[in-house]
Amino acid sequence: MRRALFRPAAVLWDGVGTWVCLEGHPADVAEQAAGAGLVEVDGPPAPPPGAGVHALAPASLRDLTVG
Repeated sequence: MRRALFRPAAVLWDGVGTWVCLEGHPADVAEQAAGAGLVEVDGPPAPPPGAGVHALAPASLRDLTVG
């Protein structure tokens, strides 16, 4: 999925699900979302109580591995 997205504004992962924020012209966003198999939701879930926030530079996203 990562390779199908062009510069997402934000990527959130809670260990189970991933939320991606895409910004831009509505037609471009719809095309990116469809190409990556994304579905529109109302927003990311609320963080659990006491959860910390970890941020990564956008360039480091290409090096992420899961599992």
